[in-house]
Amino acid sequence: MNPCMPGFHFSFFDLDQGPTDNSQEILITSGFSKVHLMDPTNVKQKLLADGRTEFKSSMQGGFKTNPTDPTSLTSSQAAVSIQFEFPAGVSTVNASFEVTNGRRGRNFMFAGMSSLAFCNVEHSIIDLELSTLVSSNLGNKGPDFGAPEGLRFAKILQNEGKPVDLIVHAMNEYFPQNVSQNRLNGAFVQINIGLGQTVDLKFQFVDTVTSEDVRLKFMYFSMFDIDEGRFNHLEEFLAIGGYAASYLSDTTEIKQSILPDGRVQFTSSTHGIIEDNPKNPKALTEQQANRAVTFLFTDTTSFDTTFASSAIGPNSGRNFLVGGKSSIVFC
Repeated sequence: MNPCMPGFHFSFFDLDQGPTDNSQEILITSGFSKVHLMDPTNVKQKLLADGRTEFKSSMQGGFKTNPTDPTSLTSSQAAVSIQFEFPAGVSTVNASFEVTNGRRGRNFMFAGMSSLAFCNVEHSIIDLELSTLVSSNLGNKGPDFGAPEGLRFAKILQNEGKPVDLIVHAMNEYFPQNVSQNRLNGAFVQINIGLGQTVDLKFQFVDTVTSEDVRLKFMYFSMFDIDEGRFNHLEEFLAIGGYAASYLSDTTEIKQSILPDGRVQFTSSTHGIIEDNPKNPKALTEQQANRAVTFLFTDTTSFDTTFASSAIGPNSGRNFLVGGKSSIVFC
């Protein structure tokens, strides 16, 4: 025991196996204060006579269950992962690995905190269907020219019993195709940009009455309908950073890349039409889920994003749909 050692998170990933129960993976460990598993999980848990706990695979694995980022697990990756919390004072993790019958070896993967750690956290719930548009003057482009710069949406959530507004600010020159499309669209905020344009946006949370910044402990933000026109015309781009965890579907159509400033860029890859746009963020179809990404922000009053459209295609602009928690979040 090390009295100076703080508590910490430790995770194991990709506990799977070969066909017909060949090469089952088994992890045996102890000393943790809490364990996080997906519900339902594909990992079998059993307390052993010596006080240690055994975790055993139960499903055949494949390439899609191999994670690349511990805080960006998909649902199938989370179902074969284990997140442990170890108490203060613990400075050693003892673990035994075992592989049952089979002809091939297995790789065990571990890291620190994973997105499983955020399951069951108390988060502020964005419900845009209960909100109203107060004013629309993003980038001082109107149509409400007498209003302060930005898009303001009233009472998008409750924080500690008080209503919270969302203000979206343009942080650089904003070039819309049609400002009338900046509005509430059912359960989503819709923001319009022109062909080949890029805009940096700040999403700010303020008290409905005082307009002072409100700090949110946990909050989900999603972008939906990341698609494009035919022949790769009017591609959509989202660049974002500063989040604690992100969520994509197992069969996502969204391409990811790391930008020089450390943010992650999410890019469309498939053609979409108005008829396949989502209606309910918590009940996405498979296709809609494949075109959505969700982020979890912690201890925040605001976050920054960049929206962009490629310059190839008809001069019709693009509408970006954003909202709260989506059904691709596995817990």
